[in-house]
Amino acid sequence: MMKKNFSKFLKNFDEITLVGTFSRVNMVNPWLIALYKMKLPREKIHLLLYNNTDNITLHNVLTQEIPYLKTLFRSVTYFRSNRTGGKTIIGQDNDNFNKSKLKPIWEMWNDIKDMIETSVFMLIEDDTIAPPYAFERLFYDLFTLKKAGFVTGIETGRSMFSWMPTRLGVHRLVRKGNKIIKRISLNPNSKGIHEIDCSGVYCFITYTDIYRKAFKGMDKYIKSVPFFGMDNILTNNIQKLGYKLYADFSVWCDHLQQSAGKLFAFNRKQAVQMADIWIPEFNNYAQGIIIKK
Repeated sequence: MMKKNFSKFLKNFDEITLVGTFSRVNMVNPWLIALYKMKLPREKIHLLLYNNTDNITLHNVLTQEIPYLKTLFRSVTYFRSNRTGGKTIIGQDNDNFNKSKLKPIWEMWNDIKDMIETSVFMLIEDDTIAPPYAFERLFYDLFTLKKAGFVTGIETGRSMFSWMPTRLGVHRLVRKGNKIIKRISLNPNSKGIHEIDCSGVYCFITYTDIYRKAFKGMDKYIKSVPFFGMDNILTNNIQKLGYKLYADFSVWCDHLQQSAGKLFAFNRKQAVQMADIWIPEFNNYAQGIIIKK
């Protein structure tokens, strides 16, 4: 039934954009393998490969693949930002935002919103391995769920050690102004489709105009947003525009991590429910609190 209805909605679209964002060389091959396996209306898809680095090796790896990709998709665009990544300050407010790892990521998100010409787009980060049916499921969700403005698959966080527990990237959020007061990840044992307050931006589909509107005014306060919450504030802005955000637990993705020269994947096997809570007397957050019920 889903496949039949998916085709019905797809007929209304002549063009759709799929964005891949890249910053690490060894993530490219697994990402491409997953892309080739994905069920996609390739004749309708404009593929945008966004290289957010000045890394010449990454540039060469991506550009070598473009001639073949052009035989598969409606068009292929390659963009290289030549940015240099910053450092990570975990759990700290963006006091040093201009030197942080997230500054070039934030600039990339801003770039992308103006590079897409289609009304709908899907984005998959380079460290995200989405299942073959991800596009069909999320696309169908976007057009069937009530007031949907953003639909995401499920991905966990990650750490340096494959055995460490981690949270899901979909959350309930308590926000006071631009301050995140409480962030609670959904239970990894959840089933079906859940309405959420915010999400990471690893494997999602949305309307381009809604995504653009979510950036409005953010340059005025982005430096006061905690490092761990930039994507959460961005997606929560879509909700504040009057649209709903959904997480589809039938679309589980692997989140790749490089450690000691090796790649391993985080997924539901390591996932637990966690919370982050603002502690005003310490001017900081209690992060990664495991929720026990």
